[in-house]
Amino acid sequence: MPLDGLTLSVLVKELDASLRNGRVLKIYQPDETTITLHFRHPGRTNVLLIAADALYPRLHTIEEQPHNPLHPPAFCMLLRKYLEPSRLLALEQQGFDRLVHLRFEAVNPTGQLMELTLVLELMGRQSNLYLLDQDGLILDALKRFPERGIVPGKPYQPPFDQGKTEPGRLAPLDFADQIRLLPAPTPIWRWMAQTFQGFSKVAAQEVVRRAGLDPHVSRSMVEEADWINLHDALNQLLQELERGGTPTWYPDEPEDFAAYTLTGRYGASFASTDQLIRRVLGEKQREKTLDTLKGALRKGIARHRK
Repeated sequence: MPLDGLTLSVLVKELDASLRNGRVLKIYQPDETTITLHFRHPGRTNVLLIAADALYPRLHTIEEQPHNPLHPPAFCMLLRKYLEPSRLLALEQQGFDRLVHLRFEAVNPTGQLMELTLVLELMGRQSNLYLLDQDGLILDALKRFPERGIVPGKPYQPPFDQGKTEPGRLAPLDFADQIRLLPAPTPIWRWMAQTFQGFSKVAAQEVVRRAGLDPHVSRSMVEEADWINLHDALNQLLQELERGGTPTWYPDEPEDFAAYTLTGRYGASFASTDQLIRRVLGEKQREKTLDTLKGALRKGIARHRK
């Protein structure tokens, strides 16, 4: 149940509209993988949570600041040094990939304006958060990996994009040609997930359903008329996202969430994708934290009994 690139695209647009031009007042690091930024606008303050968690990487607003450690971690101190105060210029997704850039206007030690970028990579176990200078050099990373060049002073290298295409940029004839040339046993959903940025298995199968086909249909089972229907279904899904999406949580097994409708499934609607992510992934994170604490307590009791 990951946050896919399509749902992320709606979320980023919402957050950009809400937070753009906000002034950074405070930055905290409540745990080893989570950062919170307090943005001030006239008459309101918003708190953005950014988590590079291995299981539930995400970003969304929160209503209350989590408990903070007595001594701020080093990465938090570095963010405070460079971004308190600063102004958010834009919050942007890179294509439909799970890469988010937060661009800030800050002031350097000589009083000159400079642009800094927070880069969030939502890549499961490889999730990370970087602060880059205006030349694209790493000022620091939440998780350092010297063997991969993820250390201060090195140029930032984005994750390998696998050569995927932005959905919607493949012309109808090229779309049809790619399907035509697929090996007969290839599931159509797998081709879509491997071809287009931001497509999870769930999103790819949703396109196949909207084309009136079985979600597991293979190349050998589709005809030329189906190719057109698949292209139309893809565009229909993208248009839904462009209109602001349909943020929905689907609690029944298999549990899922998306900023687009899943055909034939009952779900609970949300007013925004931001609220959806806060509710679903935020709750999953709390459950994970509670399970970790319970495990540590059981181990402590077991050691005491010995």
